[in-house]
Amino acid sequence: MKLWNLKYWETGEYQVIQEHLDDYTKAKTMICPQRKDIFKALRETPYESLRVAIFGQDPYPNPAHATGLAFSVPAELRRSDWPPTLNNVVKEYMDDLHYPEPATGSLLPWAHRGVLLWNVIPTCIAFRSLSHQEWPEYHELNKEMLERIADKPEVVCVFLGGIARAYIPFCKNDYLAYSHPSPRANLSSKTPFLGSRMFTNVNDKLKETIDWRL
Repeated sequence: MKLWNLKYWETGEYQVIQEHLDDYTKAKTMICPQRKDIFKALRETPYESLRVAIFGQDPYPNPAHATGLAFSVPAELRRSDWPPTLNNVVKEYMDDLHYPEPATGSLLPWAHRGVLLWNVIPTCIAFRSLSHQEWPEYHELNKEMLERIADKPEVVCVFLGGIARAYIPFCKNDYLAYSHPSPRANLSSKTPFLGSRMFTNVNDKLKETIDWRL
C-alpha cells in the first residue's frame, strides 16, 4: 500500500493499527467503515488530483451509513434514512449554491473532482462514536497527510469540528474552519456549519473552482 506515497504505511504505527483490527476480526467485532474501506478516501482522491481537503471527525457509527468517505453514505440509501449530519451538509449545499436536492447521499462525485473527504479518526466500533479517539497511531497519519498537502500550496483545507480543528497547527495551507455539521455541534458553535457558505468560501480561495453539483 502506497496511497499518497506516505511513509506511514511502513511504520510501526500502521502495524499497530493492523494488529488492533486483526483483534476485532478475530473477536467478530464490527467496525465502521468496513476494513477494506478505511482508507477509501485516499484511494478515491489520489494525491495527484487533490484540490480541497475536508477533515471531519470519525465515521458514521451505523454500518449502513459508513462508507470510508467522510459525511457520505451509500448511493442506494433512502433519503429518509440519511443521518442528521448528512442532512445538514445537504441543507448547506442547497442554501449556499442554490442547487436542487441531490438524488442520493453519496458524495463520491466530490472525491472524484479532487475533494478529499477524510475523518481524522478513520474508524470506530459499530454504534460507538469516538471509540478510537485515543488511538495515537492515527495522529501520526494525519500529520504526515498535512505535510504532504503542504507540498501543494494551492490546496485549501477545511476543518469541521473541534477534533478536526486540533490539526490546524499542522496545516501550512490556506484553510477554513467551522463546526461539525451534526445538529448538536452546529447549535453550540460560535462558527456554525449551517449558514457558513463553506462551498462558496472554498471556491473563493481556489484559482479553479470546484463543481460541487451532485
